[in-house]
Amino acid sequence: MKRSVLTALLVLCCAAAFADQAPEKKDDKADKADKDLRTLKAEPFKVTLKLDGIYESQSMTPVRVDLDEWKTQSIKVVDGTAQGTHVKTGDVLIRFETYVIDRMIDGMEQGQALAQVNINALAEEVAIMNQTVPLDLEMAKRNHERTTTDYNQYVQIEREQWIDRTKQSLRLAEQRFEYVSEELRQLEKMYTDDDLTEETEEIVLTRQRNAVQDAKFALDRKRYETKKTLETFVPRRDEDWKRFVRDAELNLERAQKQNPLTLAQKKQTLAKMRFDYDQTASSLQRLKSDRQKLIVKAPVEGVVYYGRYEQGQWKEAATIDNVIHKEGGFRPGATLMTIVQPQPLRITCTVAEKQLYKAKPGATGWATPTGFPDHPAKVKLETVAALPIESGQYDTVLSVTKPEGVYAGMTCNITLNIYSQDNALTLPPSAINTDDPTRPFVKLVDADGGRIERPIKLGWRDGDRIEIVEGLKAGDKVQLDVHKREADKD
Repeated sequence: MKRSVLTALLVLCCAAAFADQAPEKKDDKADKADKDLRTLKAEPFKVTLKLDGIYESQSMTPVRVDLDEWKTQSIKVVDGTAQGTHVKTGDVLIRFETYVIDRMIDGMEQGQALAQVNINALAEEVAIMNQTVPLDLEMAKRNHERTTTDYNQYVQIEREQWIDRTKQSLRLAEQRFEYVSEELRQLEKMYTDDDLTEETEEIVLTRQRNAVQDAKFALDRKRYETKKTLETFVPRRDEDWKRFVRDAELNLERAQKQNPLTLAQKKQTLAKMRFDYDQTASSLQRLKSDRQKLIVKAPVEGVVYYGRYEQGQWKEAATIDNVIHKEGGFRPGATLMTIVQPQPLRITCTVAEKQLYKAKPGATGWATPTGFPDHPAKVKLETVAALPIESGQYDTVLSVTKPEGVYAGMTCNITLNIYSQDNALTLPPSAINTDDPTRPFVKLVDADGGRIERPIKLGWRDGDRIEIVEGLKAGDKVQLDVHKREADKD
């Protein structure tokens, strides 16, 4: 009896246990089915874009020392304006050492003064030659013509006449000597025959004897002169005339060829001197301009920032601060300072390529300064660069209302409201089949629990929510892809 009771109790307990477990298994299947389905309902949906930005002035004027003529690797700073100083247009920002360039300018000015004197002298010479070269040519032609005529006349007539005159003169001297000698002989014979020599007769004889001596002397001299004339003077005169003709020909050739070439050469030299003078004058002018640039003045009013602004960063600011305050050297052409207008400001940032679809010009939101989180200001996205500034990053500019306590160079956090819908239908990516991205669809659960493919049109996406703009309505049940759901979670 006891054994029967125990057996009955054991059966009842097993039945109770089995009864308790059966409903739990049924509930697990229901929960799993519910997790694989998503019922659409209208709810608020917002798409935002969060960015990190930097405030910058809309007006920033770089200050450089761009030297055109003075070639130097480095220029020494003598004095400079402190960073953060508010300056006005024309205020001196930096002074450089100018001793070397001043000496160079002085030397070039003295060289230019001497060059101008040389140019004036040569220009005067060229002006005179412009008149004398034609005159010299005319004179050379006339001299050549006359010399040639005279030479021909000498050769054809005068030379023989000269020789004849010389010989005739010798014959006359010989005749005179013979005449006075004969006359002396006759006188001596006459006076000897008379046997009387009176005083008068002696005088006559003495005079005749002297005449004979003179005639003899004249004859000897004439013989010498004739010989010298025929043997020396005539050949020399022949050579002289040939030289005269040759000189006249050379002078004519010089007047025809060399003088014009000399004039052309001087004109070219004058043109080159003037060109060099103008080039040096231009160099001198640029050098003087460089000298003025070595006193760097503020081109506009604003606040002094050291270095150059590039992609939200101030480049070489620490280097320039060290150079200015320790009177170091700085290379020409580099940006030394930037004059920044405190207002108005704008915000610049970069947008990742995967977020470009959200970055629509005109989108509004707010920016919260990193240093002043309690001073947010309204912003508006103005432009997005068409090309990346670096791989996958695009420059973006936002306008901002005047933020309190913010200056150029400070950073901020930006939130842009890209899209907002109060009654939006959204699904997770695991509910949407995008094997063909051009024809997305979902598996819609019908009234009988069956699954049918329903084409849909997608809207905005934000995180794990995608807006459905066509193809479904509130209350529709959609099958989720378990595998995609797990991937979405990962």
